Amino acid sequence: MATLHDDRIEADNVAGPLTHHARGRADIPALVHDARVLTYGALAPLVRRTAAAFYDRGLAPGDIAAVAMRDSIEHLVVLLALARAGIVMLPVDWRWNAEEQAGICRHFGAKLVAGEPGVPAVPGVTRLAID
Repeated sequence: MATLHDDRIEADNVAGPLTHHARGRADIPALVHDARVLTYGALAPLVRRTAAAFYDRGLAPGDIAAVAMRDSIEHLVVLLALARAGIVMLPVDWRWNAEEQAGICRHFGAKLVAGEPGVPAVPGVTRLAID
């Protein structure tokens, strides 16, 4: 049976081509941020593991997850992972305080907030630290 971790599964959305490129272009840069380069071969398994982390925290396709992150490779990995998992992404300004983030999460029904480590938890919402 195919699972989220299976390379044969390609999401029918923006995350879909990753597996294809990871097979045929593994050493080609997929993401570049400052001096950091992530190849397709490294990106595809990272996206799968991150998607699985959302499932491990109880989210399912159609659920809403807030993303409160600075511009980074990790931010793009989270967006691709949410797409792969079928989870709806709610953009939240990372500069907002915990109460502001909690208000928007309650309004839209977000079950989780993904953000950088060390950021205060959002009251009443599961937090996933992404590093």
